[in-house]
Amino acid sequence: MHQQFLQNLESHANYPAMAVKRGSPREWLFWTYTDYYNDAMNFARAMVALGIPKRQCINIIGFNSPEWVIAFVGATFADCVPVGIYTTSGLDSCKYLAQHSASELVVSQNEKHAIKFIDFWEEAPHIRAIVIFEPSEDFETFRKGRENIYTYDEFMALGTQEYQQEVQERTDR
Repeated sequence: MHQQFLQNLESHANYPAMAVKRGSPREWLFWTYTDYYNDAMNFARAMVALGIPKRQCINIIGFNSPEWVIAFVGATFADCVPVGIYTTSGLDSCKYLAQHSASELVVSQNEKHAIKFIDFWEEAPHIRAIVIFEPSEDFETFRKGRENIYTYDEFMALGTQEYQQEVQERTDR
């Protein structure tokens, strides 16, 4: 996947890759292929910073969004396995999938979906952290006392260049 992405960058670097309407008033936000690649690499570096070993799973739950796709591709760049979970999945399904995949990271659209994992987190000690890509206004209250719950931006800030070598080695394999 990484090699194909690099080939696409050669001919499409500045072309739009993704777009989403956000804000008030709703305006289009675009990611070029370069933006998309850089964000996916940054996500992979953040996973390495968190200590997630290669070939481990992450769970992603939420509706279609650039962050969902970036997490998916970033996981593959980190030589990990992204496991998508339907937003309609209940607590039991989320628990089964997280435990069966031995998920190390949960990427959730919002607190509504994240709470499904928090309810059984003690029974899934392999989950290192939860990342929420559309936190509500009550996010700080939600995560109070839980230092390993991040907003998407906080998680991405972990992906500093010091982890680039490890990610490069993983993508080269």
